[in-house]
Amino acid sequence: MSDLPAFPRNTWLLLGLAVLCFTGCGAVGHGHSKAHLTASLSNLRRIGIGIQMYAQDYEEHFPPMEDSVQLEKLLRPYSKDVPWKFPPYNNVRYASNPSLSRKLQEKLENPAEVVMLYEPVVRRGFRLVAYADGHVKMIREEHWAELSQKSGIPLRTEPTIAPWWRWDTNGPREPLNQEVILLTFV
Repeated sequence: MSDLPAFPRNTWLLLGLAVLCFTGCGAVGHGHSKAHLTASLSNLRRIGIGIQMYAQDYEEHFPPMEDSVQLEKLLRPYSKDVPWKFPPYNNVRYASNPSLSRKLQEKLENPAEVVMLYEPVVRRGFRLVAYADGHVKMIREEHWAELSQKSGIPLRTEPTIAPWWRWDTNGPREPLNQEVILLTFV
């Protein structure tokens, strides 16, 4: 005799399909977040290359970086098709390090440790950062305070809260009850 309760065979088949469906749906959602992460890494890298090209044209000086909107306009000839608003937060711009504004590149002691651009949104405990030497990296949020201080990025004390969005397989976004802290920088 079998140890399984006496259900019709179709019931076990449906239960098995339901389990596969739920685990598969989670994988689809995870795929969207990986796609957003990859797109954001690529965007930061391309914007960083645009800043490097600008600096070559202007005697190795960084562009004015106090305002991301102005920076985007200045870099338009160098990075034409790069979106400055990152997925899935299409209303939030990448942020720049204002302390690098108009600074001579060779004055930086260690460009591999100086943040040039970053995502102002914390994604599940991480954020993406582009460094002054051109490399892009995902860092843990607990390292951000020290890194931003070393890079000269002023941190404001009051965080802004941004909703965490879940992408359906059909495409629309639905807000969840979870929230992600969006730190606002001067």
